[in-house]
Amino acid sequence: MPGSVTRKWVHLNDSSEIEQQAEYVESVVPLLIGRVFKLDRPRLELPVAQLRMCRVLQHGPVTMSVLSRELGVTVSATTQLADRLECAGLVERVPEPGDRRARCVRLTLAGAEMMNASCKMRQERWATVLARVSPQTRETFVEVLKLLYDASLVAFPPGDPAPGSTHADEAQVIAGLEVADRS
Repeated sequence: MPGSVTRKWVHLNDSSEIEQQAEYVESVVPLLIGRVFKLDRPRLELPVAQLRMCRVLQHGPVTMSVLSRELGVTVSATTQLADRLECAGLVERVPEPGDRRARCVRLTLAGAEMMNASCKMRQERWATVLARVSPQTRETFVEVLKLLYDASLVAFPPGDPAPGSTHADEAQVIAGLEVADRS
């Protein structure tokens, strides 16, 4: 198979073997993600930081301090990102329910439509890739993803999200896995 990155692993508990596997995974996963998502960013024409903010906001309005914590940046940087997205018509500031003095940020209809289209496009691209492997391989792949996610929860507890991820991302993934289990 041209360009194949298949490799055999023999000693699963050997630490040097685990390090080699981690090196391999670290080199292949970005390539896989890059190929699947390569059409996503040019279509949206937004910097990654702004896309990350929109992704968090897909789950509903949040205060600037919560948004800042989710993104792992200062409130000042969050405010600047929100300002840019507001100028683009993708987010708006609204009063927080129950406390009119506090403000939340939420996606506008245009912002929600953009993010939904992006999600749909990524799902279609994943479906194209997954269609090229057997149903058994797809099932195994999903099971391995679940196992790796569970292992990551032990290695990096939920109160300490991995750099670049958000609690909202994790909640969406967990919900998706639970839905997949029911089907």
